Amino acid sequence: TIAAEATARDAADAMKDGAVGSLVVLRDGAPVGIVTDRDLLERVVAAGKDAAATSSAEVMSQPLQTVGPEEPLERIVERMSAHGIRRVPVVREGELLGIVSLDDVLAEVAEELHDLVQGTRRELFAAQRTARAREIARDVGERVRDLGEQLEHLGGEAKDRLLHELDGLRERMRRPKN
Repeated sequence: TIAAEATARDAADAMKDGAVGSLVVLRDGAPVGIVTDRDLLERVVAAGKDAAATSSAEVMSQPLQTVGPEEPLERIVERMSAHGIRRVPVVREGELLGIVSLDDVLAEVAEELHDLVQGTRRELFAAQRTARAREIARDVGERVRDLGEQLEHLGGEAKDRLLHELDGLRERMRRPKN
């Protein structure tokens, strides 16, 4: 933040020192505007003004668009888009709580997309595994039936034992796995 009475030069120095591209301008502790690096460039440098003799209030963007801390991200993005701004201060009862930047929004969206992709991959893998298991079960079932048909042509006790084993295999394949 910077006081409304502070100079544009002070604002530029504060941005440089803080490695930030904007400062919320305060008057009597309340947010009243925002000074961005672009404001300094257009309204001071390009206008040929003396940065040491120009106040932050003279170059700040106003009226200040703000959001409350409970505001959903979608509404914040809508407000940014509607006003063509990249930063929105978060204010509650006249007190500055923070600032949301377009970069913050992009980071949040990227994280949500990553989570969505990971979840989709897990679901796809599980579906493929389930489909593969069903395919294997069908294949084994067909092979067991074929063996059963072949055993019908055999005779004696060996045939009876193998048929019993095949019946057991069929039963185990029919039981659902937990």
